[in-house]
Amino acid sequence: MGNIFIKSVRNLNSHSLDTNSFSKKRKKELYKQTRMYIFLRELTESLSSTYFKKDETLQTLLPLTTDGANTSFMSLGIIGAYHPKSEKAKKYVREFHDLRGNRLLILTNQRIIFMTIIEYLDEELFYSYPYEEIKKITLKKNTLSYFDWGTSFPPKKTPLHTYFFDFECSNHIFSELLDETDAKILLNQFEKTTTLHPIPIVENTYRKRRFDFFVNNFQLGYQLLHTLSMLPF
Repeated sequence: MGNIFIKSVRNLNSHSLDTNSFSKKRKKELYKQTRMYIFLRELTESLSSTYFKKDETLQTLLPLTTDGANTSFMSLGIIGAYHPKSEKAKKYVREFHDLRGNRLLILTNQRIIFMTIIEYLDEELFYSYPYEEIKKITLKKNTLSYFDWGTSFPPKKTPLHTYFFDFECSNHIFSELLDETDAKILLNQFEKTTTLHPIPIVENTYRKRRFDFFVNNFQLGYQLLHTLSMLPF
């Protein structure tokens, strides 16, 4: 482990030494961030030691939340409501004030794992998508523009890039909207994970059944809504 005092001083040197910048709010944020880091390490260790298969290794984690580009429609539930049952889940709610907002996408060398944090704490519930059962992965860049009133006047038109992320595994469909940072992490992981190489990365949504293509297709629904919004009424 080494000397924690030496590590802390060296880490302090790599940041601003202006004591005025270390406000009470900043102290609180740093403390909460440290607790979350420890919590996530314990959670991934629990998952890997209990449920990982032989030779399965953790590759990367992607956070899916209600605060950002993610759509959250897959697993947020009715108005995001949830009643924690176990003491572990109740402690998590007390510390991080989250019910169903924080979700985790985990890539291993064998599969994609998706979980809602509080459900895993309560029931050890998660969803597993083995690579050999995924025919195609959709990752399509989507560009929108908005007027940024906060930086200039008149407002400047600013592009916003998001990515549709979608795949079908057996009878399960996973769809999400990622921000540019997470999409780049995902693409980088696709390149590094050899077991993912046989799966084509495409822009069009793949569905085994035609019914699912029309009914369970977030990308198609988005395109239809965008087209309708352009029509004069």
